[in-house]
Formats: sequence, C-alpha cells, structure tokens
Amino acid sequence: MMTLDRLHALLDAHGAAPERWPDGERDAALALIAASPAARALQDDAALLDALLDDDVVEPPSAALVARIVAAAPAPARRRARVIRPTRWLVPLALAAGLALWFGRPVEQPVPAIPIAALGVYEVGSDELLALSDVEPLDTDAWTDCPDDVLGCPAATPPSTEPLSGPSTDERRIWS
Repeated sequence: MMTLDRLHALLDAHGAAPERWPDGERDAALALIAASPAARALQDDAALLDALLDDDVVEPPSAALVARIVAAAPAPARRRARVIRPTRWLVPLALAAGLALWFGRPVEQPVPAIPIAALGVYEVGSDELLALSDVEPLDTDAWTDCPDDVLGCPAATPPSTEPLSGPSTDERRIWS
C-alpha cells in the first residue's frame, strides 16, 4: 500500500515523472495522487524542482581551471624495477640446508664390545621350558595354550592341514 511518506521518498529519488518510477509502485502512486490532494501537492513540488534542475546550465570548465586541476593532481606512482634481494631467498635456503645437515648427520651410539662367545648357547628341551611354568604339558591344548576344563575355554578344533586351494570336506558335503 502506498503512503504519503513512501510517495515522498519515491518523488525525491526518481522525480515527478511517473515513467521514471519503479514499475511495481507506479500504479499505486498514481492512484494515491488521484485520490489525495496532499499527494498531488507533493508531485507538484517535485515537478517544480525537476523544472529548476532542467533549466540550470553548467558551462564547461575553462582551460585555466583544467590546467590548475591537472597541476594539483598527484603524479602517478612509478613502478620500481623488481629487484630480487638475496636476503629473501638466501635466508630460507640457508636454514633448509642447515636443517638437512643436522638431521642427515650420522648418530653415533656406543655399542658395547661383547664377544659372541660370551653370549653362550642354550640347549633346552620344550619339556624343560614347560616345567618352568605351572602348566602341565598333557593338560594343555598345544595350539591355544588353554588348560582343559579349568577356565572354561571354548572347545576348538586345531586348524586343518589341508591345502587352501581346493574345497574343504564341509564344502564337498554341501555341494554334493
């Protein structure tokens, strides 16, 4: 809905000529002007201002004014020749070379001189190794190291020794 305030803003922005107004507001503004004497007064004031502005003639500037403006303008900035300063690339290059030398150096760790003969050779049977623990060799499932019926270990069957390439006996039963 068009109000007097909106019409006043429309006239200030676009002038008194309806062809300059936005299409979406033109019909509502014309209807308000036709119905309201205050709206017609606003349009008349805007038309008077438009006529004054249209009658005003601005003469082109004189040559002396143009010369003064050009003389007062700052000079364009001259581009300096691009000089690559060695410090811009030399410092990072030296830093990288120093780090490469630091991390690339061999780290010397002293190795104790122990003759191999001092290490000795141990020949112990598996029964002697099992005897060191509390587990009896016959009560232990050899491939899971779980004592039978003590901890409730799951009943498991040892892995098959058949080759993996062919079908297993379970698969043969299913397909036959």
